[in-house]
Amino acid sequence: MEHYKGFVYESCELNRGADTLEVLVRERAGTRVACPRCGRRCTVYDHLPPRRYWCVPLRMLEVVLVYAPRRADCPSCGPHAEQVPWAQGKSPLTKSYAWFLARWAKRLPWNKVAVIFGCGWHQVCEAVRQAVDWGLEHRDLTGVRSIGVDEIYFGIKSKYQTLVYQLCSAKPRLLFVAEGHKEGALSGILEERGEAWCANIEHVCSDMWRAYLKSVAKLLPNAMHILDRFHIEAKLNEAVDKVRRAESAELAGKGFVILKNLRYAFLKRPENLTDGQREGLQKIVNKRSLKTVRAYHWKESFRLFWDYEQPHAASKYLRRWCRGANKSRLKPITAFVKMLRTHEDLILNWFRAKKRFSSGVVEAMNRGAGLVSNLARGFRNPEIRRIALFHALGDLPMPPEYTHRFS
Repeated sequence: MEHYKGFVYESCELNRGADTLEVLVRERAGTRVACPRCGRRCTVYDHLPPRRYWCVPLRMLEVVLVYAPRRADCPSCGPHAEQVPWAQGKSPLTKSYAWFLARWAKRLPWNKVAVIFGCGWHQVCEAVRQAVDWGLEHRDLTGVRSIGVDEIYFGIKSKYQTLVYQLCSAKPRLLFVAEGHKEGALSGILEERGEAWCANIEHVCSDMWRAYLKSVAKLLPNAMHILDRFHIEAKLNEAVDKVRRAESAELAGKGFVILKNLRYAFLKRPENLTDGQREGLQKIVNKRSLKTVRAYHWKESFRLFWDYEQPHAASKYLRRWCRGANKSRLKPITAFVKMLRTHEDLILNWFRAKKRFSSGVVEAMNRGAGLVSNLARGFRNPEIRRIALFHALGDLPMPPEYTHRFS
């Protein structure tokens, strides 16, 4: 299970007091040591004090490899401690144990993994870091043709992070993470990938954040930028709710409370209403004198826009709807119309792309990113947060030789 050329398992000692199985390891007699810098085979300079490396637990026992590292007497590099094959760098975790912990850290919060396997939180963090570093180094980005971009809010020092996802694979995955959500965040990611990679991107889904619009137009010349129905409907719902809040306050000042407890009745789709919401809505839905009711009808009529299949027909309906809504004398609705006219071409790209790509996938991935943070009760260190996001959402590859069957 743990075979390493040039090394011998000398003995095993059971420490009953600590419930630890200590495995003594030594080098084979007469073998030379490799210089960790240049790789040259050298004579042994001396031995360092024994070090302990934690291995995959066996039943109720901790398994520890005990080994005194050699120092290579390299003529060109000088004396340097050898790099043992079962661990990475100076980590006290064996590679097999690091991958074992990393796989469990995908299923459970890191502190729970630490408690279950009797290790420290920092050991779990180090295991995840090693897994993410290996996965990022060995992942394949050549087939990326469609991406989704969005920001996520964490509410700490670096309040926003820009996340880039791949949408064209069978399973969406996180590709890149950048601090902040200004233009430089997305531009930095794309510039680092290079012009050749950016030229292969065919579709981009994002919201209407100005920084993303500028970066995509500048650095992704061949991409079709799509603003899909998720963000458009969210903006329209926000406009309807502004009308409702203003009118509710106005009516309350006159002693009327007919719009009370009906917020979600106006925002939900009719098929998603509860019985109570449907009953309350039916009582006032025909009172066209109410501004909220008029705004609600404009919202419902806009839903027909998404049923079209051809961009030309959808554009024709959109312009007709905008002309009518512009005459509604409802400021939030007219502001929404202005936004539609500004981004009309990007909105129609959703139809040109045959409705194949949606930012709904991006929002679902963002929800997963929020759950990663919630399970850990937040991350103070942005770098650890980045590692956790890649580990949970990156769909990173794993080396088959370290894949433990029961992890």
